[in-house]
Amino acid sequence: MNQPSLFNFKGRDVRTVMIDDQPWFAGADMLTVLFGKAGGNGWAYAMLSPEEQTKVDRTYLGLRPGKQMVVVSESGLYKLVMRSDKPEAKDFQNWVTRVVLPAIRKDGGYIQGEEHVVSGAMSEDELVFKAMEVMKRKIDRLSSENARMEAVINEHLTHMTVGEYREHHHRYWPQSVTSRLSRRAKAICETERVEVTKQQRKLDLGHRVMDTAVNVYPIEILDRAAAELGVFEDA
Repeated sequence: MNQPSLFNFKGRDVRTVMIDDQPWFAGADMLTVLFGKAGGNGWAYAMLSPEEQTKVDRTYLGLRPGKQMVVVSESGLYKLVMRSDKPEAKDFQNWVTRVVLPAIRKDGGYIQGEEHVVSGAMSEDELVFKAMEVMKRKIDRLSSENARMEAVINEHLTHMTVGEYREHHHRYWPQSVTSRLSRRAKAICETERVEVTKQQRKLDLGHRVMDTAVNVYPIEILDRAAAELGVFEDA
């Protein structure tokens, strides 16, 4: 399964994905174009054979994780077109067969605006330039997201709560030891002006759940506090 392709039909997004070298279309997008809405059209899927529909993870269609989505094969698409009473149904079929499918089969994907090259309204160089601009924006966005994710990962590798520190070392100290370690780590941070961040938690009290926050310390400071208190020798 490859990266999804997104194209636009009269202002409506339609997503496709290649499965075993064959194009499949997001069912919700098809129903919106052909019947005006995606919901309440279970009968449309019912008339398709099992071979003409399947479910894929939303991420395969470029969406955030969630409930799986139905995708429809090319033959299933034509069945839906024949059942549609929308005047643009035939235009949509022509769009798919004359522009989208040839583009996918030729290059493995569809670039929005490719139909303008076919009509002569845009040169191929202009299309390539447009695609490169879109790709640059996408790369910039992904780079920014990756940088934020890397920062989060690095923080988890260098900072811990006292509870996480205890579990990391497979120690089962009583609450008194845990509290002493936390107080000592906090004191070191205050003395050396090291920022102590907070981690939000939900505390289940049985009769209600309370929002709380626990301190997150640099691991190096937790190591020093543990050594000063001798907690590993006491355990």
